[in-house]
Amino acid sequence: MNTSNQEPQEMIQTAQFFIVDDNAPFRTALREFLEQELAQKVSGEATNGVEALANDMIYTADIIIMDIMMKEMDGINAARRLLWEFPNLKILAVTASEDSIFLRQLVHTGFYGCVFKSQLFKDLPDAIHNILEGRRYYPQSLKL
Repeated sequence: MNTSNQEPQEMIQTAQFFIVDDNAPFRTALREFLEQELAQKVSGEATNGVEALANDMIYTADIIIMDIMMKEMDGINAARRLLWEFPNLKILAVTASEDSIFLRQLVHTGFYGCVFKSQLFKDLPDAIHNILEGRRYYPQSLKL
């Protein structure tokens, strides 16, 4: 969990991201934020877990940003499959749910962290910094 008061935007190293979310406008906004505001590279996108697993670019990403609630294959099942074969992948969940029982499942599945969609653009830089430094990131309001 982050306890830093430093400005993460100034400390983020360049990384490659893969976005998995079924909402096209959200993916576009997230891509633009990563590339334009944070000077990061988005190497690929997918609309659900099935599509993500079929895209080889997902395995080259430094961080996979994955929605949890998607049709075809949700983020939990996609992450389980990805992490079973490649346990070193760093997956950051994005979710609208703030249910602590649901979020415990993210921790158990192996997600490197979680950011609530309502706070995404505020918390994402700090989450990225922590994950690239090898630390987990969960919102401070989250009671695990």
